[in-house]
This record gives sequence, C-alpha cells and structure tokens, in this order.
Amino acid sequence: TGSRAMAAFALISLSASLSLVGRGPLLAPVSRVGPNPLLLGRRDLCRAAGSTLAASALAASCAPRPAVAAIKTYSAADANAAVQRIRVARGKLEDVRTAVRGKHFEEAIELLSGPSSGLAAVMDDITILVQSTVLDGPDKIAIGSKRRYGVGADVLIMLGGLLNAASEEDGPGALSFTTKAAAAIDEILAIAKPYSLLK
Repeated sequence: TGSRAMAAFALISLSASLSLVGRGPLLAPVSRVGPNPLLLGRRDLCRAAGSTLAASALAASCAPRPAVAAIKTYSAADANAAVQRIRVARGKLEDVRTAVRGKHFEEAIELLSGPSSGLAAVMDDITILVQSTVLDGPDKIAIGSKRRYGVGADVLIMLGGLLNAASEEDGPGALSFTTKAAAAIDEILAIAKPYSLLK
C-alpha cells in the first residue's frame, strides 16, 4: 500500500543519511537482509523503526491512532435552550414563507442562511436535544442523528431544498419546501413537548 511504501522509503532515507555522515548504513543492501523493505508489513516496519533512536520519527508515524472522541452529552439546561432556539427558527420559517410569496428571494435566502435567523444553526440545536440527558431512547431514535435517519434529517433535507429553490427563484418549489420543513420542525417540537424540563 501507499503508507507501507512511504514508511519503507523513510526508513531507507534514514539509513542513507547516517551513511553520509560516516556512521555506517542503518540497513544492509536488500540482498543481505532478506525481504525487500517495500514488502514488509506495517508491524515489521514499526518494530524496525522502534529499534533505533535514529528512526524515532518513523516510529512516531507508526504509533496507534487516537481513539474516536466520545459523543458529547448535554444537560437539561442545554436541551431547554436548544428547544427555545428551535421554536424561534420555526417562527422564522413563516417569515421565509412571506418573503417567498412576495418574491423577495434575497430576503428569504438571508433568513435561511443569516446567523441571526436561527435556521442556519437549527441542526446544531437538534443535535443538542438528541444528545441531551432529557429525551428517552425511542424519542432520540425518532429524531435521529448523523448516524441514524430520523425526522431531524427531514429538517436538513427540506431546508436544503428550500434554500436551493429560493436561490433559483422558484416560488412554488420554495413554498412547498417551507411547508415540509415547518412540518418536520413541528414534529420535533411535538416530541419535546411532553418533557417537563423542556418548556
């Protein structure tokens, strides 16, 4: 593979450097040491690199990959604040609808993508809600996540379609996507409504 070849090349380069300063080669010619370094496995190359201080840089490249960070958990207060912002974003969709009906497509685009509207960050707020300690398992599954399809993905898809339709000044298409995006957000708010901590 490419990484195996790069590792072997680095090891051979280190050998050549040591030979140039009069310290002798790190590796004997390929015919003397047996297997061609380019054909060595990654574990063998790492073992060879770790056997000499001169190859410490190669050893570092062979170090275990860092573990994937655990999914962040949010508090009830975080979730409550996220729900409040989702409600604001839902209200902004009605402003988008008004702008589209008036054929003010630039205004609609600004409402969708501007930092003050809340719509641009609504997926972040949905993620906070799903990863909070408030919702139970079935409701988290219903909303979904980046790894599992749910109504949250509907929000993302419909908002993307709405932005595209507004950019193309497609009034009917934009109105249709506005209605669908609103319905998806309403469903998320309906899921959150029974929880006393999300008021």
